[in-house]
Amino acid sequence: LEFVHKTEAQFCTQQGVNRIADYVLSHVVQKYPNSISIPNVNFNFLTGSLITGSGTLQGLHTIKLNNDIKTTIVNSTTYIEAEVSLSNLLVSYERYMLQIVFLKSQGSLHASASKLKIRVKVWIANGTLCFVTVESIKVIDIENIGIDLSTSCYLCSQISSALTSKIVNLFKNNIQSVIQSLLDKGLKKYLKPSETNRLICNNMP
Repeated sequence: LEFVHKTEAQFCTQQGVNRIADYVLSHVVQKYPNSISIPNVNFNFLTGSLITGSGTLQGLHTIKLNNDIKTTIVNSTTYIEAEVSLSNLLVSYERYMLQIVFLKSQGSLHASASKLKIRVKVWIANGTLCFVTVESIKVIDIENIGIDLSTSCYLCSQISSALTSKIVNLFKNNIQSVIQSLLDKGLKKYLKPSETNRLICNNMP
């Protein structure tokens, strides 16, 4: 844990921040232990479109702190910035329909990413751990994305392979928004002021 402008009084806050991080991440893991449903994805590009349905996401339970938490104290407000990562994410759609000019193909779609890095910013008001607010959650990097479009159409397969980079970029942007939305909702559930007294203050050792 890195503190900017440490003072003797801030060591208690440092311990509290560590407890908050451990507590919240453990609840995120409990909330998303296996696969979860995700919204359908529709891509439009110059020569066609890709439509998916019945999607699931696996790997949220791998969330962990990636490096030291950076904390800055300004007046009575403590600003916290942390980087977390998710490993071996797998996205599966039971069905997809790909249209390229006059060709159509359908089947199942699978995508994977070896690591996804996220920057989380929160702030603590009035020096108390009972009022923690999520400021922002942003995906900053996705490593080694793989896309597999199963199809019985050989020509479609060849064309879709040529469009893989385009599909990967579109998919990357979409999965970023999905992950950010899920974590934003999950963190705010455990940190919003109306619930922190019960979920954090009363659970701190």
